[in-house]
Amino acid sequence: MLPKHDAQIEAVCADGLGRMLLLQETPPRAELVDTKASKVVASFDLVVEGRSKIARAWSDPKGSRGEGVVFLPSGNLLVVKEKKPAAFIEFGPPHSRSRGLVRGGALAEGRSWPVRKGHHRFVALAVWLPDKKLAKTCADFSDLEIGPDGCVYLLSDKSSTIVRLDDLPAGGGTAALLDCWRLGDLEGKPEGLAFTAQGRAIVALDTRKARRNLVLLEPAIAHRRPPAMQMDS
Repeated sequence: MLPKHDAQIEAVCADGLGRMLLLQETPPRAELVDTKASKVVASFDLVVEGRSKIARAWSDPKGSRGEGVVFLPSGNLLVVKEKKPAAFIEFGPPHSRSRGLVRGGALAEGRSWPVRKGHHRFVALAVWLPDKKLAKTCADFSDLEIGPDGCVYLLSDKSSTIVRLDDLPAGGGTAALLDCWRLGDLEGKPEGLAFTAQGRAIVALDTRKARRNLVLLEPAIAHRRPPAMQMDS
């Protein structure tokens, strides 16, 4: 159902089976694609019900919607909304409950995202708005990623910044930053974020030509925690 002329794909993530979720901004929806079989496994309408500020902005045809997405192990999705207002939204089946996202609580590496085949209607289960410090640090929200350390990282295009977020409690509330890194001049708009296994950030740039638009940054910022020591009894 993605139009060929202007798909408006804003984000992508993959599960342990290699299936790719494509997030579409307008209209707000997503498709889970089995790349090996070249077919759509499931599709999702992303709906924010009610008359809240977030709901009105989400339903505005000219408003901003999803810019980044990550899988939650419960079968829900965590989507970042770019601006006016910027927010984090957890989507899931109607009448299901919010799980939030704490450090180490994202879909585990190598695991498949649990979802039934077919068409789904996902509704907003929880919303987190940035606190004053995060809003001041990040003028917009451009992408979302889970680091190898299990933490949630946010990329801001306008502020040219990466931040590490605190836990997002179930049920919604406030999103706060723990650490911040300024990117400086990257000769392009930083629109995408990923990490190497060693915790080094990779930023994708929106440039006029599709070349020289991936930047590997150093030093590493998302170090994987060493395993806990086992004590002999």
